[in-house]
Amino acid sequence: MLTSSRYNIFIPLFDSCQGASFLLFNTLSGSIDLVDDVIHDTLLSLNSEDKVLCKEFGNNNDKNLADEVIDYLDRRGYLFMNEDEEMEHFDLLYKTFLTFHRQNYPQSVVVIPTYHCNLQCKYCWQRLHNMDSGVITDEVINRLFSSLPEIIENMDEKKIELVVFGGEPLMDYQDLTKKVTSILKKSKEHGFATKIITNGTGLADFIDDNYQLIDLIQVTIDGPPEIHNRRRPLPGADSFDLILKGLDRALKCKKFINLRVNVDFENLPSLPILANILEEHGWLGNGLLDVHLAPTKNHGKNETPGNQGNILQSVLKLRDENELMKIYNLDGFSGYKYIEGFKETGLLPLHRFFHCEAQTNFWAFDLRGDVYACWDAAGIPDLSVGKFSPEVMMDKEKLSIWRDHSSLESEKCKKCKIAPNCGGGCLFMAIEKSNDFLSNYCDPLLADYHQAITTNLDWFKEHAELGDHAVGLVVSDRVISEINLEYGLLDR
Repeated sequence: MLTSSRYNIFIPLFDSCQGASFLLFNTLSGSIDLVDDVIHDTLLSLNSEDKVLCKEFGNNNDKNLADEVIDYLDRRGYLFMNEDEEMEHFDLLYKTFLTFHRQNYPQSVVVIPTYHCNLQCKYCWQRLHNMDSGVITDEVINRLFSSLPEIIENMDEKKIELVVFGGEPLMDYQDLTKKVTSILKKSKEHGFATKIITNGTGLADFIDDNYQLIDLIQVTIDGPPEIHNRRRPLPGADSFDLILKGLDRALKCKKFINLRVNVDFENLPSLPILANILEEHGWLGNGLLDVHLAPTKNHGKNETPGNQGNILQSVLKLRDENELMKIYNLDGFSGYKYIEGFKETGLLPLHRFFHCEAQTNFWAFDLRGDVYACWDAAGIPDLSVGKFSPEVMMDKEKLSIWRDHSSLESEKCKKCKIAPNCGGGCLFMAIEKSNDFLSNYCDPLLADYHQAITTNLDWFKEHAELGDHAVGLVVSDRVISEINLEYGLLDR
């Protein structure tokens, strides 16, 4: 006897495809198939306690599926013997991919030389916690590099990316430039890749003397001048103009730049104008500039989650209307990114069990000698997981709160259809909203999936009919396009 997977998602096709009227997507197995009404109704009926499915079809079933169809749906992960069997597979996949990630993926090591910043961005979470500060000392810098082997699980230098973060690390502020330069030099001596995350206002003054020490630069710009300067104001100056000067200098030094745009409904309509500005400067198509959109987070206890699904829908609509919108990378919308990855490879990314690096191998080290497991938590002493200066003292219980956070923690999360993909959501946002480590903050990942799949329905139908990708086509009496790809440990 078989029961329907709790992670099956049905999306209407609107127009039938060889008898199929739904796209069936399973977030645990990553399988995608087009199915007919009979399969749709049968799988939904199995959610009822009195409904079971077997090849011989007992009296409890009022629908008919061919044996080969039942075998196929079972093999693809849409059916299980019972809920316990499915949860055993969930747990096994999660632990296996977690180990794989920690052993094989690049190690992020973030250094925060100051929490002070010259901008007054209205959505900045750090200002909610009064994080202005001085600058890291030479003693703490030296202690940082000597302590890394004691703290980091995988000290393969080729897999470590050291990121200089803030606050703002490129300000002319209390010898900050000297300290950042020292950190970058020591990173190169250790064989680490290097990255700077900066608001860009001090990039022009920094880059000429230090470009050889930097592999990658991330800068944020939120629209054309009027929009950007309102969202990311620099008292007494024009932050947009300073950023463009910095971008120009860095690109002339042949530096790779990730240009981030924090997008919401305020600045969304102005994005084609920003794209035009970048094009006029001749920066598009040079292979050095990647422009990506990231949904603006809503911080603060009184804030409510933004409707990211609606933002993505509006972004895609604007993209259809304006060719220049094609310059924007949409990887900041996870569901969209995963579906685009599926279109390219036929597989969903292996990191789908984790919300972010805090659950795998992320470390942040600040000027006070504190260690954090989360980008956003850095600077809030109560959320630190240990110290590296003056001595290494790690708190395993605090660290496990971040590393062990997953959608397997609560019954509510486990039953959610997106549980295998969200990793339990953002723990920092959950803490920020409710002050509770056991609470959850639901991401709009499911809305992203719906939007991304709906946008690509013609693509799914085309490849299901051709049988040339990883999209199957199956109806109640036969399997039309069979997919035989393995999907990790769920291949039975």
